[in-house]
Order: sequence, then structure tokens, then C-alpha cells
Amino acid sequence: GLAYVVNGQILYRIDYVEDVFGNRNYSAAALSAAVISGTDKVIMSDNGDQLCIIAPDFGGQFNCWIYTVALGLVQVSDVDFDGPVVGLTFMDGYFVFLKTNSNKFFISDLRDGSSYIATDFASAESDPDNLVTAAPLNGVLYIFGSLTCEQYINQGGAGFPFVRATSGVIQKGCHAPLSLAEFNGSLVWIGNGDNEKPAIWISSGDNPQKLSTAPVDSLINSGGIEKLRKAYVVKWAERGHSFLAFTVPDV
Repeated sequence: GLAYVVNGQILYRIDYVEDVFGNRNYSAAALSAAVISGTDKVIMSDNGDQLCIIAPDFGGQFNCWIYTVALGLVQVSDVDFDGPVVGLTFMDGYFVFLKTNSNKFFISDLRDGSSYIATDFASAESDPDNLVTAAPLNGVLYIFGSLTCEQYINQGGAGFPFVRATSGVIQKGCHAPLSLAEFNGSLVWIGNGDNEKPAIWISSGDNPQKLSTAPVDSLINSGGIEKLRKAYVVKWAERGHSFLAFTVPDV
């Protein structure tokens, strides 16, 4: 029920005190002297007990940190952590990581983001595009490359639990990893297929539908491909309505 923020290279918790009228006074508490390397936006996920943070632009193998109330902020050091990683999400008790510049993804131990097994990985092989981001939706894990998306389900049992779903390939990738969001039972993202200009797409597991109009497409692409890769989305609800806001830096 509390917000966590990485500002600069320091992790903060946003605490508050509520008065008798329900008004809140907020303050930021630095949680550790340890620093999170890198200068770009981080990606966070949690399993209820641990907050997992990755810094995609930090090129070292261990570009992942775990925060717990008991131990504070600790950099992952398990030799079986196959970093550096560019993507992070959580599903069915596992942190899921996407290895940088590859089609490989791997998982943490169950409910433990500090521990890993070298054989707990799989490769998205429907297309040779590199993986960029991932998200769960309705019990399915969506692994996005730059041009395609593969769907995986948790079959349980011994060994690596995730297997690709039958016909589980979407011919639209994600161009801006931080633009992916769950929205009212669907996934929304900025992406494209082969030889297509990036646009805003939505899918609940079936063929994606285009959300953006031609003028919006022109606007989000006006700064060029590299600026669009840095686009990010913010989601909120207000007065019974849900909203998404996409930002393309410097556009």
C-alpha cells in the first residue's frame, strides 16, 4: 500500500501520516545507502515480500536489486542470474526476466528473487527478434520481441514451468518497452509488425486492434525511432473512468 521511487540512484519509500479528516502528509524515506547503478528509468515488480528492481541501461551481469524490509536493498549476486536483463515482470510466484539482446527469458526461484537455477529458462523462437518486455494477463504470460509476441502458460510440474501456448504468436511486437500496460482486461502498447510504422495497439489475447488514429501515429513518430523507444505510459482511474497517457520524450 506504499509507493516506492528510485530517484537518482537511491530507493525511497513514500510514507504518509493521515489526520482525523483523512488528509495525508507525505514524506520520502531513503531506504539504503546502496545505489542502483545506471541513469535511465528502472523497472520494478514485487511478489508481496520482495521488491525487485532492474536498471536496463546498466551493462553488468547483475543489473538487478532486491529490497526487503528485513535486509534492505541488496544487489543480486547469484551466479545463475543470467544478466544483464532488459525486462522484468511477475507471474505465479516467479520474477520473469528478459536477457538483453537475446530471445532468452528466465525466472527466479519460487517467491525468491535472490535465488536462481541455471536451467530455468526458455527461448522465444517464432521470430529472431530480440525480447524487449513482458506482462501477464488472465493467466497467460506475454513475451514481447521487437516485431512479435509469444504467449506462454504455466504448466507446473518439475523443471521450467512455462511452455508456449498452442498458436500463441501475435504478429505485433513492442517498440517502446515502457509503453506496455494492462488496461481493463487487455494489454496496450506502442509497437509494430514487420515493415510497419509504430502505432498504439490493444489485445486481450486475440489479434491486436489498432487504437491510434493516423494523426496520433504521425505525432508519436515525429521525433524519430530512437525517441519513440523511450516512450512510456502512465495509467490511472478518475471518477469511474480509466485513462492511459503516453509520453514520447522531447516530442
